[in-house]
Amino acid sequence: DNSTNNNNIELDVYSPTSNIPLGGNGAPCVVIFATSFAQPSTLKKVLEERILRRSMDVSTGRMVVPPTQLVCISTVGTERTTKLPYSMKNFMSGGSYETRRQIEEVVMGIVQNRIVDEQHPAMDYTILKLNGDKFLPHDSSSSSIPSLQIRPGDILDDPTTIDTAIDVTIQAIMKQPFARNATFCISGRSNEGISNSEKDPSVAQNYWQE
Repeated sequence: DNSTNNNNIELDVYSPTSNIPLGGNGAPCVVIFATSFAQPSTLKKVLEERILRRSMDVSTGRMVVPPTQLVCISTVGTERTTKLPYSMKNFMSGGSYETRRQIEEVVMGIVQNRIVDEQHPAMDYTILKLNGDKFLPHDSSSSSIPSLQIRPGDILDDPTTIDTAIDVTIQAIMKQPFARNATFCISGRSNEGISNSEKDPSVAQNYWQE
């Protein structure tokens, strides 16, 4: 279903230490929160040994097709740990920003190093970076909240709203080819929701294009 209505999206939520189904339960996409993993090796093991492993559904006798898209939600500053304020934040948090960067690299590496064949279809990744310290209030009456910005790489600093973060993530998963195999950072608020692109597809597309 290409609808971005949240009611049409089925989510299975697992912690890194839970019994994650082989093949990701047949889900087409996996959303990974970088802050959920203390070690990048844990994520690599979970992906290779559980989520991306082909398996048989015993109830139907059919092969479970593993996900072909990885979306990693991370924080801005993971590529700027030698510059203030992120060098200090990284130091004060025991190197958490460096760890999150390593987790991003695990996601990119699994996709980029994948050997594609009949049993292992091509995969895509998206790295989405948010301000890791706070979210803006979603107050439509406030004119002080900046408008949404989506930029390639790790260059923005300002926070976003929870609704905007969800909206951008849904866009990355379902609709925007510009989000595939790329890293983006976001800040500000989407006033009307960029996923409402059925009315004007160019509105959402313009946010994603450089």
